[in-house]
Amino acid sequence: MKEKVIIFGGFGFIGFKLAVKLCKLGFEVDIVDLNSNKKLLRYLKNEYRHSVSYKKIDLAEKRSFKNLRKKNYSYIFDCAAWLGVDKIINNSYRSLKNNIDIAFNISAFAKKQHKLKKIIFMSSSEVYDGGLLNNITQPPNKENSILTLSDISHPRSVYMFSKIAGEMIYINSKLPYINLRLHNVFGPRMCETHGIPTFIKKFLSKKKYVEVYNKNHSRSYIFIDDAIDQIISTSINSSLKKQTLNIGDDKNFLKNYKLVSVIKKIMNSNKKIIYKRDNKNSVHIRKPSLKNLKNIYNFKNQESFIYQLKKTIEFYEKKK
Repeated sequence: MKEKVIIFGGFGFIGFKLAVKLCKLGFEVDIVDLNSNKKLLRYLKNEYRHSVSYKKIDLAEKRSFKNLRKKNYSYIFDCAAWLGVDKIINNSYRSLKNNIDIAFNISAFAKKQHKLKKIIFMSSSEVYDGGLLNNITQPPNKENSILTLSDISHPRSVYMFSKIAGEMIYINSKLPYINLRLHNVFGPRMCETHGIPTFIKKFLSKKKYVEVYNKNHSRSYIFIDDAIDQIISTSINSSLKKQTLNIGDDKNFLKNYKLVSVIKKIMNSNKKIIYKRDNKNSVHIRKPSLKNLKNIYNFKNQESFIYQLKKTIEFYEKKK
């Protein structure tokens, strides 16, 4: 009998790729998402007809969970959250409430499962930002770093706080959890307000120049397919429970000005790049320590960063 998996936020950037890979691995996958996506669901149904189903539910509403009647899930993936810098800043109160309510509601649902092996929470590298901005910690980000808040009056801090709160909810839930801190995952279908798609869209626009903020800020990037392999490997590892791990790549480490110049070259653009300062409370460096992950995950030969970036650019060029 197939093991059952439920993915909350299953039509999101991470959730959908997880669904595809888990179906390929022979799991029965249920997707739960507030936003239906007929195109993606049709693809999954065509490829994995009897292995996937979908329910539309507002995860911030506790009563919505009454529509989920199964109690035999082996794995629960919490990929659901409001995200995107501008969305968080413009809707900070609602974002904070929703993200925390979602984690509480999913953990309560998980407690009712009879065969649960693990619940996996998609956290974020942004949980480290307070320590970095206050010079309490230094990169690379280590899982045992002291977590502190940055300026709580800045609405961007809402996302960081909600992810820390989510981790705490699962840590204190007495569930077999793992918290995965994702570091700058990129690829086709990622949130368009994140760095790489933002740069691509600027080169695709009709403007004669491209504005780039924080030219010397550095990030470690990991392609979506590689991130999914890491996520699934850690999730189905039976010896790995009640732990927090970084997910990422410490090799593709670029400053913004270098990343933009690479994108410009791939897109064969002659647009002028104008560098500007930003005021969105952003850290200078995001880079994961992968020491703990390397003890349990066999890093494989990956496609080149340039090839992965080309695949991402092609997606947004077709979407234009």
